[in-house]
Amino acid sequence: MARTASFWLLIALGLVPACGAVPVKADGERLPAGLNEAALRIAWESAVDAEDWARAVAVRQRLAALDPHDGLRRLAVASALRQAGHIEIARREAGALLSDAQVLDKAQVLLAELEADAGDFLAAADRYQTLAEAAGDSEQARMYWERTARVAELGGDSNRAVAALNRALAGLTLRDSERRLLDRMRAFQAGEFRHVADAAQVARDHRDAAMRLLAVDYLIADNGEEANYALADVLSDSEPEIPNLALAALAGSQDPLVRSAIEAALDHPAREVRLVATEAFARDASYGDAGALVRRLDPEDRALFRVQCREIERLTGRVEGLPLDGGLESRNAIASAWREWWNRDS
Repeated sequence: MARTASFWLLIALGLVPACGAVPVKADGERLPAGLNEAALRIAWESAVDAEDWARAVAVRQRLAALDPHDGLRRLAVASALRQAGHIEIARREAGALLSDAQVLDKAQVLLAELEADAGDFLAAADRYQTLAEAAGDSEQARMYWERTARVAELGGDSNRAVAALNRALAGLTLRDSERRLLDRMRAFQAGEFRHVADAAQVARDHRDAAMRLLAVDYLIADNGEEANYALADVLSDSEPEIPNLALAALAGSQDPLVRSAIEAALDHPAREVRLVATEAFARDASYGDAGALVRRLDPEDRALFRVQCREIERLTGRVEGLPLDGGLESRNAIASAWREWWNRDS
């Protein structure tokens, strides 16, 4: 049976180095020279069908090279780069199109998507908000305001998320799902949580420490298993007041997952958290748990060292016969004696 020209063209195509302004290298043979636009579009469809984004980038770059002044072709290159995972290169390529009036809005949308891909949610919110404010069509403005709300919430700015959602839904008869979403976000803004899952999300992800504290208070008051697991998740929070509040609530827990999180808090960067975590870990602990404290003895921190030694003595029933209130040399000797004993006799 005769083969079509497009069949033989697809056989010839492979992964290629980029041919456009932004080099993206890939393995495989180069695209055949001299392919016309129709052949390249067949190659593009094949690459997309196969989800072969490296080849798709190469094809898009070759298409753009046919008319270097066509902004839409260059934007397609940036979009293909995004699909291939080259986020920063795609951002540079799309950013270069912001001076092209033909594709300005489309470039802004792609840049917002790329910023969200990179975790720069508030920059994406800025971009979507700019688009929403400039949109002449109400439906298009609504779409941009909804996107602003979504990425602002992901970025931890609940006030902005609520304001954007209010703009998106203004004058509309809300569906039940939209009303529930708006109510939930307004509750977030006010720190009035209605579910453990909502409080857990804020405690874990909100950029405002005051909001995280409100969420922790809610979780402590709930005192259920799901709430305690959420409290365990915040023990690594960089704001010491937050893990310390959670540790006070979790102290003495016998749940293995919670105890594991408390033990991890023994290594928290903040000294005040390590102090509270030591007492929380030792409460209702067993002889075998003393090893975690022995391994973390810190003679250079007098107050922490005293708490560690006190709890080790209580858990093991053994008292190290050296002066605890001596200088650093004495504390180093005590730490060495405890480690030697634990490694030998435990």
